Amino acid sequence: MEVEISSDYRRYNYIPLYTGSSPEHQCLRILHLQPSLYVDAPLRFYLETVELQSAEDTYEAISYTWGAPIFSSRIYHASGETFLPITDSLATVLRTFRLPQETRKLWADAICINQEDEQEKALQIPLMRDIFYKA
Repeated sequence: MEVEISSDYRRYNYIPLYTGSSPEHQCLRILHLQPSLYVDAPLRFYLETVELQSAEDTYEAISYTWGAPIFSSRIYHASGETFLPITDSLATVLRTFRLPQETRKLWADAICINQEDEQEKALQIPLMRDIFYKA
């Protein structure tokens, strides 16, 4: 089933992610991948900010090959108004992990870290070991 997408979407704007200097205040975003019965249905998401310390066993961290930095696929926010450009390889992974009838909580660096915010990347990349460990 192919679902038509309006061209009226705007690019998603991240809410700044607070990452405190102490371990109990380090935060991350969790991707809530919306369900679909159809493989070809558009990918939909929303992001939840949680404290890393309390997030243990509440999400799955995925590792994948980014591939070429060509962002020709999209994932649409559940609000129906915005999107994030993603690589085809990430879109394939998300379609593989998407459940038919329930939301799946994932951590994927290309979405959960604002790739356009160098300061956020500098704070989040050192946390990746703990992010994967707590998944």
